[in-house]
Amino acid sequence: WAIKVGSLALAILLWLHAVTEHTYEKEFDIALVVEDPHSVPGVPTLTVGNVLPERVRLLVSGPGKDLLRLNADHFRLRIQAQGRANEVGSYKQKLEVGDVESDPTELDVQIKDILDPTELEIALDRRVERNIKVNPLVKLEPAEAYTQVGDLHIEPSQIEISGPLSYVDTIQAIGTDSLILQDLEEDVNQILM
Repeated sequence: WAIKVGSLALAILLWLHAVTEHTYEKEFDIALVVEDPHSVPGVPTLTVGNVLPERVRLLVSGPGKDLLRLNADHFRLRIQAQGRANEVGSYKQKLEVGDVESDPTELDVQIKDILDPTELEIALDRRVERNIKVNPLVKLEPAEAYTQVGDLHIEPSQIEISGPLSYVDTIQAIGTDSLILQDLEEDVNQILM
């Protein structure tokens, strides 16, 4: 039996080696990174003002054994939004194979095509910064025979946010995680996100 099992295992290994020497194609969902346009001193900074997909489907070809060792983390597609000074608006940008970055690897693979999406609509807006109030979502209940002395104090009471004008203008305040504490008998100092 040992000779038969060994022969079968050897045949399977030889078959796998022969099969993985052929060239195949494989699709990967890779990270999409869209950077803001270059800023010009003295001119309001522009930023991407719309939600874009986080991933792009990529077609890669190469020997089967190399494709088996490859994963989506080896690639990313990085583009820079193209904006003119102080020009707010949207435009379409075609995604190119040449914009795909890959980590250094000895694998013999080629990037064939970008499958989906092939084009992005990028909206540019002015980047603004603004301070907004932090609203604590906290409920404190002292234990029986205890009382709360003074008001609830949160630090910081305001935070600075930055982003596209169209979004930042709609935000009036930000809330913390909720916290409910009952039967308190001592001071509370808690970190909330």
